[in-house]
Amino acid sequence: MSLKNYYQNIISNLNTSKFLRFFLYMLIFFQPFNRFNSFREIGFYGLLLFFILKIFKDRAIHIDFRDKTIVAISLLAGWAVLVSILGPYPLDSLNALRKNLFVQALIFIVIITEFKSYKELRTLFRIVAVSFAIVTLASIAENFLDLINLNMNLNALQYKRTHKMFIAGYASKASFYLPFIAVWLTSLKKVPWEKWIGLITILLGLLTVFAYNVRAAIFIIPLAILLIIFLAKKYKLLVTVVIIFASCTLMVFSSKSDTLSQSKYQSLSDLETFSKNERWLLWEGTLHIIKERPITGYGYGWKKMAFVIDDLKLMEYWRKDFPDIYGFMFKPNKNRYGNINPHNLLLQIVFEIGLIGLIFFLWLWTTVILKILKTVSVKWQSDGKTFVLCSLGVIVSYALINIPNGYWQEAYGNMIFMFIASIFVIHKQYAQRIEMHNLKSGYSKLLFIRRDNIGDLVCTTPSIHAVREKYPDAKIGILVNTYNVDAVSNNPDIDKVYIYEKAKHAPDKNKLSVWRSNLKVLLKIRKEKYDVAIGCGAYSPRLARYTLLTGAKTRIGYLKKGMEKSKFYNMPLYEPEKTLHEVEKTYNLLTPLGINGKPSELRIFPETTEADKVKDFLNPSGFLKEKPVIAFHISSRRPENRWPVQRFVELANLISANYAAAILLLWSPGSEKNVYHPGDDEKAAIIKNSLKPEPAAYKTTHIRELIAALSVSSLVVCCDGGAMHIAAALGKPIVTIWGSTNPDNWAPWGTRHVILKKNRNAADISVEDVFTAVSKLLKQQ
Repeated sequence: MSLKNYYQNIISNLNTSKFLRFFLYMLIFFQPFNRFNSFREIGFYGLLLFFILKIFKDRAIHIDFRDKTIVAISLLAGWAVLVSILGPYPLDSLNALRKNLFVQALIFIVIITEFKSYKELRTLFRIVAVSFAIVTLASIAENFLDLINLNMNLNALQYKRTHKMFIAGYASKASFYLPFIAVWLTSLKKVPWEKWIGLITILLGLLTVFAYNVRAAIFIIPLAILLIIFLAKKYKLLVTVVIIFASCTLMVFSSKSDTLSQSKYQSLSDLETFSKNERWLLWEGTLHIIKERPITGYGYGWKKMAFVIDDLKLMEYWRKDFPDIYGFMFKPNKNRYGNINPHNLLLQIVFEIGLIGLIFFLWLWTTVILKILKTVSVKWQSDGKTFVLCSLGVIVSYALINIPNGYWQEAYGNMIFMFIASIFVIHKQYAQRIEMHNLKSGYSKLLFIRRDNIGDLVCTTPSIHAVREKYPDAKIGILVNTYNVDAVSNNPDIDKVYIYEKAKHAPDKNKLSVWRSNLKVLLKIRKEKYDVAIGCGAYSPRLARYTLLTGAKTRIGYLKKGMEKSKFYNMPLYEPEKTLHEVEKTYNLLTPLGINGKPSELRIFPETTEADKVKDFLNPSGFLKEKPVIAFHISSRRPENRWPVQRFVELANLISANYAAAILLLWSPGSEKNVYHPGDDEKAAIIKNSLKPEPAAYKTTHIRELIAALSVSSLVVCCDGGAMHIAAALGKPIVTIWGSTNPDNWAPWGTRHVILKKNRNAADISVEDVFTAVSKLLKQQ
């Protein structure tokens, strides 16, 4: 085995899904920790590595780029990269992209491709809750120990806090985690230990946020939790929580304590607090910066803001014209990289990627909210629906906390993209459920696509009949090719037949004209606006593309094992693992339509005029006068499925010697030397000239003529191929000579038959074996 094949074999047998989830869980678990950055790095690079391996293994990652959320994220990311490269600080911006947006995009893509339902997301949600519970306990323990060392001096504790502590940035993280945990709790039913973890984390988290001394968070988080309880329709709990929060608020404002936290919260009752707030000065200064590059911004990442102020010489400008802004902005030894932040998300986004970037960002959140509204509008009630509805509380918290802050990067940004991806997965789960419900409720227009050979098309007729019985008033169309169209021309189950031409079937035509003609056919189909298109047959990229190009709302077809998604099919099924007959395999595609059970017989309908022509041809010779007509169809597409010519001659002589039966000779017309359409004219001539009396040799230039000829026969002897399936559809007893194909997949369906197969070559079947089978079927008549 070559080294290349060795590694390909390892990748093909690798369970990438298991590793992807492990590293995703690791990355998400360590998000709220200020320490353990190395573990986050391991999680990220492990996730990236196995995501790349997954692409190599599956050959593609199937993402529906028509989805508006994915379009919005793609535009946002693409625009951020573009303005960062073209902006005045490309190196810093690209580095910020690598550390933030790239991580967020990877988290989003992995979740939407790896998880299929709310049930699968539960483990991820548990990890989010447990990780923040640990951070909360660690923060409380850390502060308690420090408080003991400071002789219980709360004010001193406020000034001792550093960015290396567990509690650093706790309030900002809590504005996401605590509402998210509350949403998670509302969707739980019978898992008490999880509820206790969540409830304790929320209670201790609120106390820790209060001690953290951030005014915005201590009011926004309870407000979001109250909204979540209201949306969950827990009205008794809502009243209880409102009373508790009101009592705590009253205690804070009426207390005479001089702790730093209480004095800061009490200052909110003074309206002058807002007019003197330093945030206003910062926002005004940020607007001065933005107006220099309002459309494209300065490139992704906010930490360069101090550089921009220096480069634009704004300190001097503020010192002369805006002394208040200057007094706030100018802080000796602190105007360094990463020390100045716009402290408002909208201003920060415009600063980084301009007004166009802001439009993409707002569009992204619009698509998320629309997904939430569409999901909660469905009738079915479930944990996933409750989660999505209550997640509006997380969005409200995110919107409010970002009025005085700019959280869309680092840990907060990563968790927000995890949240968006979770909404995406649950919405898609419900959308598919709605699709299934609509399918079972009935559609008015359905299209079958069968672009392969005659036998494949004939094996599709039971499925067409089942749809007609299920939806008697529906319009049923089918897309076929010029070669096999006669097999469905008179089928009463079909309202409209669309015919396209394969270039190989028209060697005398210009390929461009063939493609132009086929385009017109597709445009006619799209104009009809079919509700459902069913791509019949095993998965092939070309069949999948044809199904997509029909423009049908719902597209059903098979995927190969290992393929996770398809941008062509939005209601895919995996190819059955067990061996099924082609009739059953095609019928299985009707499962999303609510059609199950056993398929009917094959259905084919000879044209009356063609049948009359055959009878007129046979009557003068006395073929139809009280003796069975045994049809020989001597052709087969595959060489290993062809029976030698001389054996047909020997078989005909044996039949004539033992039975008063007439031989009807049929074959694929054309010369065997024809590259595009090789036929068996020469073989038919040999058989005809070798038999006395001569058989009735009926040349069938079109499939409709073959159907008519087989319809007047009493028994058919043939090789595996389209003629066999036509005979089965006509209900004829069949002796079929097999070569390499598998009878389990392609045996005659719904009629009496004898299959003769030895090894993988039809030539291994003896004349005596065939004659014995013919005799058996003749005696049964």
